[in-house]
Amino acid sequence: MPPVYWEHLIRDETDFENHVAYIHMNPVKHGFVTHPDQWPHSTWHRWKETYGKSLSVTSSDWSPIFDDP
Repeated sequence: MPPVYWEHLIRDETDFENHVAYIHMNPVKHGFVTHPDQWPHSTWHRWKETYGKSLSVTSSDWSPIFDDP
């Protein structure tokens, strides 16, 4: 089955941060690393430098999103 993509309008800053965190968690989801800061190709490092904060990236925060149906 081909990948499914959809359009989503970012509603506010919280929604934006949730999407950025979701993207940062993809290497963790696929088992390449255990934390997004270990992925050398991630914007995680730049995000932390620029905004001076981490996004919520504990596996318990994202497990409902990544769990298979």
